[in-house]
Amino acid sequence: MPTEPASPLPVSRLGITAVLAGCALFLALVLFLHHKPAPVTLNLTNVPAADRWKQTDEGRMEFLSKVRAEQDLKATTYGWVDRDKGIVRLPIARAMELTLRDINAQRQKAR
Repeated sequence: MPTEPASPLPVSRLGITAVLAGCALFLALVLFLHHKPAPVTLNLTNVPAADRWKQTDEGRMEFLSKVRAEQDLKATTYGWVDRDKGIVRLPIARAMELTLRDINAQRQKAR
């Protein structure tokens, strides 16, 4: 019977190296993710004047506002899409009323 006490788990150099390497990789990853790049400055001199709005936040927001205003106008007013063919644009609310009226009329016929 052995009289010596059982030794704790053996620690190898490879295990210690692996743990230290893992910690170093984790630290490098954290430092990499916290790095903030320098802000980018744009040189708009080579960009055509018609396309300069695309390069700035203010220009894109102004363009988006114009597009949304046009869409809102089309969604809430009457107008001609093609006068020769007799195609008109209706406000969405009115188009939904007419659609419901037609659906209810079809249901009444089916009874």
